[in-house]
Amino acid sequence: MLAAVLVATWTTSTFAILGDFGDLYVATHTDNSVIQFDVPTFTRETGTFATGTGDQAFGLVFSRDGSKMWVSGKNSQVVREYDAASGGAPTSTPIDLTTTGNPDRPAGLALSPDGSTLYVTDVELLTVTAYNTTTWAAGDVWTGISSASEYLAINAAGTRAYTGGSERIHEIDLTTAGGAATDLIVSPLGAGSDNFIGTGIVVHPVTGNILSAHRGGNTRFTDSVIEVSPGGSYLRTVVAGIDGQPTGLGISPDGSTLYAGHNACCGAATNVLRKYAVTSSGLFTFLGDTPAGSTRLNAMAVRVPEPATLAVLAFGGLMLRRRRA
Repeated sequence: MLAAVLVATWTTSTFAILGDFGDLYVATHTDNSVIQFDVPTFTRETGTFATGTGDQAFGLVFSRDGSKMWVSGKNSQVVREYDAASGGAPTSTPIDLTTTGNPDRPAGLALSPDGSTLYVTDVELLTVTAYNTTTWAAGDVWTGISSASEYLAINAAGTRAYTGGSERIHEIDLTTAGGAATDLIVSPLGAGSDNFIGTGIVVHPVTGNILSAHRGGNTRFTDSVIEVSPGGSYLRTVVAGIDGQPTGLGISPDGSTLYAGHNACCGAATNVLRKYAVTSSGLFTFLGDTPAGSTRLNAMAVRVPEPATLAVLAFGGLMLRRRRA
């Protein structure tokens, strides 16, 4: 039996997990599949989820209990639902979002903290749309994102979402009933140096800061992962000098481990998934890589198997005890 316990001293609406366990799932752009990596051994597992011919799997998110996985097909105008526990075929007919409103080309996915709303970016209509995860009815729509807004992240409170664009990160105020996205930050590394930004984006579960994969065209020395505050201030580059263009970021639930996809380009001969550990200074240090076997890695997420129980401590901290036979 395996148990993991963490006492956290920060206040957050999401729980934190101590320990390197679970599975990392990665949507692949050209393989039209979701591939799976074992977190403790950092090796690719044999099982895959085929997402449909020509889908171009992009966004990926789990239900709050980890039982369902939703994957966007950028070319097929659908979001597919999978039984994440069994690794089997879709549990229902793929959700065709064109019958319920936007989008035409769904890409980035983010789930509200209560699991009731799935937010979807559209790189054709340049919108973010809220969908009810029970009825799949389209709700509020936000405009003003860009054709590069292929990834989406949400803060722990469920009040803000973030997506990348050309030389900027867009912010969406989810407390409003639709509206226009605003620019959280523009050209943080200097005008002209940020050919692309937000090619992978996550919100750190402890600090609340935004981690954004930055792909500087074909200039490998500008390929990096940067950290931006919720207020829009560039804080630092947490991973620099990446070989190959980084696309797709994942982070462990406790914020201690960062994963990044590195595609064959600009100094990198093969496609790999890389792993970084946070240091005492808050920067990330390289731990190693593993072959990915795909020509394009996109959104990724860590799934920790159930059961897990959460206890709220008297002084505002959180404790998670997880038991696995």
